[in-house]
Formats: sequence, structure tokens, C-alpha cells
Amino acid sequence: MWCASAQIVPIALWLDAPWQLAPGGVSLLAAAWLGVASTALATIIYFRLVATAGPTFLSLMNYLIPVVALAAGVGFFGEHVSGKTRCWFSA
Repeated sequence: MWCASAQIVPIALWLDAPWQLAPGGVSLLAAAWLGVASTALATIIYFRLVATAGPTFLSLMNYLIPVVALAAGVGFFGEHVSGKTRCWFSA
């Protein structure tokens, strides 16, 4: 992570020039809300769940995430599931 950050931060500073941006109050409030709601609250819930249900139960729940994501994609978004796998790096 340190090596990746050392490589990408100078490029991002050069390309985006964040010192020239002037974010509005709504943008700053949205960023703060995302930091509090999705990060802090999720971390609190995660550690509470580990304390009550145990780490074994929580690690077993990770196997359900791909199944739920597949079902949600098919059920809610009308995605098509086929046996062929196409990766982003394949021609």
C-alpha cells in the first residue's frame, strides 16, 4: 500500500490539482456523512457481530456474499448468467 500510494499520489496531484478546487458545503457534508455512516457505523456493527456471533460464523457468512450478489443481479437488475466467463483482460 505504501509503494502504491507513493506512486499514485504525485500523479493524482499533478493531474487533478486539488488545491484549485473549491468544494461546496453540500459536498463536504456528503463526504463526512459517507465517512461516518458507511465506515464508522459498519465497523461498529462488524465488531459487535464478531463479539456476539463469533468469528467463525462471520467468516462463514463471507461465502454467502457471492451467492446473494448473483441473486440480486439476476432478480433486481435482469442480468443474464451463462457458463462462459469473460475477464476484462481477455480478448
